[in-house]
Amino acid sequence: MSVSRIHIIGAPGSGKSYLARELARRYSLPHCQLDDLHWKNEDGSYGNKRSLEERAALLANVIGKPAWVIEGVYYKWLQPSFEAADAIVILAPGSVTRSWRLVRRHFSPNGRQQNIKQLYDLWRWGQDYARTTLPAIIEQTAPHAAKRYTFKQADAALLFLAR
Repeated sequence: MSVSRIHIIGAPGSGKSYLARELARRYSLPHCQLDDLHWKNEDGSYGNKRSLEERAALLANVIGKPAWVIEGVYYKWLQPSFEAADAIVILAPGSVTRSWRLVRRHFSPNGRQQNIKQLYDLWRWGQDYARTTLPAIIEQTAPHAAKRYTFKQADAALLFLAR
């Protein structure tokens, strides 16, 4: 499959960052993490949200380029990205897989430095995401169903996109 604009979406621990990094590396695509558009991260804390206008301007800058891979958990403000994408990849692994990845990332020396409450909150968010957010994403991307692909594993998506 020949694609140069890929939007990856999924719950925490679904493999979004891994897939985006691999696609960016293999195909020399610019990589955009939506957290960097959503949050003012000048101090490294992800504590203050950008305004919708700021996010829209930053997103327009990214999707205005001829090639990119975008990844994140967000969806409500991303219709322009869904429209511009050649492929929308939804990663939806099972709960056990996501939970294991979150715990492994938490204890990894290169992982995010979180306390146990933050890890628990992220886990709960992932559970809610699978129950409520994922159906909303499916509904919002329905007009783009012909270019929307759902995978349980990032490696399966990588193989699919590489053909």
